[in-house]
Amino acid sequence: MFGHHESAQATVLYTQDVSGVWEDRRHRKMEFGLEVHPPTGQAFRAKATHHFLWFTPYPQVGDVVNVKYDPKSLEVQLDVNDDNRYGEKGLKRQRDVEREAAQAQHDALLAAPPGTPLPSAASLGGAGMADLDPELQELLQLEEAERQAAQAAGQQWAAQGAQMPAGFPGTAAPLNSQAGMGLAETQMLHRELANTGASGQAKILRKQQAGQPFQQFIPFFVEVQVQPDALGFPFACSFTTWIDTSKGTLMEGYTFPVRYDPQNTARMVFPFSA
Repeated sequence: MFGHHESAQATVLYTQDVSGVWEDRRHRKMEFGLEVHPPTGQAFRAKATHHFLWFTPYPQVGDVVNVKYDPKSLEVQLDVNDDNRYGEKGLKRQRDVEREAAQAQHDALLAAPPGTPLPSAASLGGAGMADLDPELQELLQLEEAERQAAQAAGQQWAAQGAQMPAGFPGTAAPLNSQAGMGLAETQMLHRELANTGASGQAKILRKQQAGQPFQQFIPFFVEVQVQPDALGFPFACSFTTWIDTSKGTLMEGYTFPVRYDPQNTARMVFPFSA
């Protein structure tokens, strides 16, 4: 039981998703390692958990956040409900910033004289490598380097009139690159549907692995029965998704939250998938 509490600030040392078996299907449970700096007294380190809605931002390593702590037990709770960097307020702030940036770009385009070269699609908000998680971006770059090396080696063998042996190390690179791009597309769909998608609860009717894994991510083909969160009739659909198996897996007969495109329900993602 959290007793008498005092306010302080803390620096985030690490974050970890400890959501478990999706007992609360609208939220993710995050654990934070914190270095707490009381207004008076000695700093100490502790961990705390906090629930955040799926798709909403939460504190990252290095962030300084408000906390409440018990001076006797040194138990700590995050005090971020009014912090506009996180949760629903943080998501709204991100969208406002994105809209303002997009409006500024549109105004600049209209104000430019005729004949001015158009900016690249990425600078206009198009999805690209810059939109990916840094770790995945690095992995894709490594896979691409391997693919190019394998291609160059194959050209060299061809130039020498030789046939590449079946066990040549580079032959797996194109498959890995293809898998990585499939995962990247799913991550970009996550970002799109976080802003524009509808939400619902999907019961897993059937699942089947749909291709080669990429690191701890595995693609699954799933058939689901969806109950929209807004007014609407249940519907069935199927789609392919990537699951981070280090965080959990899909189980037939269980219900999970989804985001989807109302105009094309096959464009659907699980908030916790990739």
